[in-house]
Amino acid sequence: MTHKENNFTPEYFYDILETDTEEKMRIEALRLVINSARKFINMGSLTRLWNLVKNFHPSEIASLMEHLIEREKLILLNTLYEKEKDKATEVLREVDPEDAAVLVEKLPIDQIVDLFQMANELIEVFRYSRNSLE
Repeated sequence: MTHKENNFTPEYFYDILETDTEEKMRIEALRLVINSARKFINMGSLTRLWNLVKNFHPSEIASLMEHLIEREKLILLNTLYEKEKDKATEVLREVDPEDAAVLVEKLPIDQIVDLFQMANELIEVFRYSRNSLE
């Protein structure tokens, strides 16, 4: 058998190395974001925390939150709420439901009411846009 029959071509190894490198870079980037978020939270630098995550998709912020302790999650959620309430609502929708319940339970009542009202408005907008497409 030749190398081509075994798929052991140089291109095969290059693809493996490239995928491995991309995965390592992704993991390193996530590690950097987690460490930076923790550093900014511990420093009390919420503006820097906001600047770190403001361009992230809500699902990316939810993924970040999976790696934070409860106190850090709550600080991040409060920062999102203060800067962009819609994003805070969307992040809560992306977070594991049990985690979301624990976080919401610890928020001030006015924030809870506000977030639930916004979530209901988002649901209504979605329903309207979905119905108008039919």
